[in-house]
Amino acid sequence: MVQILSFLLLSSLLPFSWQVKAGDEIATELQTLRQNVRSLHQEALLFSRDLTLLDERMNFPDATRITIFNKLQLSAPLSLRSIGLTLDGVAIIAHQYTPDDIQSLQHGAAQRLYTGNISAGRHTLTATIQALLPDNSHLSKTATLTFTKTSIATIIQLNLLDQGKNREPGLSIQLQH
Repeated sequence: MVQILSFLLLSSLLPFSWQVKAGDEIATELQTLRQNVRSLHQEALLFSRDLTLLDERMNFPDATRITIFNKLQLSAPLSLRSIGLTLDGVAIIAHQYTPDDIQSLQHGAAQRLYTGNISAGRHTLTATIQALLPDNSHLSKTATLTFTKTSIATIIQLNLLDQGKNREPGLSIQLQH
């Protein structure tokens, strides 16, 4: 899109480029042209952002939208391998983690796992994680949340966190609204 806008801007300036000008005038015009291209690029980025937000609002209205995030809140390192989500018994996501994903989560990032539409009423979300502990033993945890979808957007957060006296990794699901 930016390339098209740049081409159109440059094309409109072509009739003026045939005139012979002093070096200072050409340098000034080039600087102005660069500023105009930067400005158009910035406007195109803002337009793209607005279009993405509008698309999301149109495809996922508040009355039916559900968004599920994942957050890692562990004191000990954990190598997350995969996560699976089912909603009302239907698999909605199965995600395999990359080293970059794990590193981002360990630095406090929240990962959006799913955005979709569901009807109002009672629903059950089940999350299952597979991970590798520092001693190379496998960890598998499952948590379930039963919730009622209302006319407002539903936000659910999965938390991988320390549980119990020995700070064993656990999984919890919280409705954020």
